[in-house]
Amino acid sequence: MARRFDQADRLFPGKLFIYDTRTDKVALHYTGQADSEVLLIDGTTVYYRAADKLYRAELVEGRFRQPTLLAQDNWIRDAHWAFLGEETEPK
Repeated sequence: MARRFDQADRLFPGKLFIYDTRTDKVALHYTGQADSEVLLIDGTTVYYRAADKLYRAELVEGRFRQPTLLAQDNWIRDAHWAFLGEETEPK
């Protein structure tokens, strides 16, 4: 992925955006890592990945508070696969 980002003609700043449909507000968190993604939101708890690190943070008033590093391993780069739902065929 690092090579792909380096060769891309775009900028990947490592910003995570969460849009709250109830309040119509956007929460922004800057990871500084281009290879970042939100994995799961459970209430006000956000689980996200930045490269090979897995974090948990509380979402308070539209801000990520107290990010906690949960794990670090090269396998975490593929963690998003754990959250895909069951595939269904169109009818």
